[in-house]
Amino acid sequence: MAPAHAERFEKPRKRQLFSDIQLGLIAGLNAGFGQVTGGQSGNTQTGFTRNSFAISLTAEKRLTRTFYLCPELGYVQRGVSTSLYEEGIDAVGDIRLNYLEVGLPIKAKFSLGSPRWRAFFLMGPTISVATTREVQVWGLLSLDMSNRFTDVDASITLGTGLEYSVSSNFGWVWHLRSHIGLVDIDKSDARFYTRDIQMLLGAQFRF
Repeated sequence: MAPAHAERFEKPRKRQLFSDIQLGLIAGLNAGFGQVTGGQSGNTQTGFTRNSFAISLTAEKRLTRTFYLCPELGYVQRGVSTSLYEEGIDAVGDIRLNYLEVGLPIKAKFSLGSPRWRAFFLMGPTISVATTREVQVWGLLSLDMSNRFTDVDASITLGTGLEYSVSSNFGWVWHLRSHIGLVDIDKSDARFYTRDIQMLLGAQFRF
């Protein structure tokens, strides 16, 4: 006869490759440009890309088996490279718009047939505060443009990417995403909406 208080033994649960909460760091290339409307020409134009840098600290909270809340704190260099015409002189210059920003995207993850590989799509709002608003002419002379451009921008971020889990505590991540500015940041008679395309690589950690 079995004892009245038989001990029960349970198999230990395996640790998940993708944790419920993760922290990460992603960085890489930001190709910034702008949708410009109005001004002297009255036409809609797209400035040449300013190829620069973006970096973000990320967190990830699991909501369901598929969806994750992914707040971010980042620094990104936006703007355009363009020709500047002043008093008969045509000069090459960069409109430099650098931001600190907070994003709150939702990420949807999908298995690729292996517990280590996942694809994802993300979308969410971002609020950006300008740290630099200037024009740099010929890479030498910088002119402040804080009277021309607003200090706050709001946007939607759309993207996709891949995750690879090395272990239960560490993994690699790759992002390809686009920022679509929703605010006219130009205080003049023209309209300027920020745009960019980012290619970012990084790592995710579980503590």
